Amino acid sequence: MHTHGNASEGNAYLDNNFSQRDISISQKKGIDGYVATPNGSLKHYDVKSGETKVVGTNIPSDPKDATRTNGISPLPFSNNEPKNDMALVGRRDIFDILKVRKW
Repeated sequence: MHTHGNASEGNAYLDNNFSQRDISISQKKGIDGYVATPNGSLKHYDVKSGETKVVGTNIPSDPKDATRTNGISPLPFSNNEPKNDMALVGRRDIFDILKVRKW
């Protein structure tokens, strides 16, 4: 799982979808991929089927993204804010943290 940060001018499609590199890494490792995008979508890449789908649109989004899916603005972390180490979090916990629909 990773993010595509903030929106870049004129690149809404590239910013809000898996890159060829993202897909290649998932295929080489044989694991599904997830990306949180600037427009507020959480997307899943299924390595077995090669299909991508949106699994949620309720995560913070960049107000500058022309394809923004929601009005949830990002909040910067303060230095003492607790963070989730995704390497230590299981798949079920990720969905609980992000509060997205499980399929």
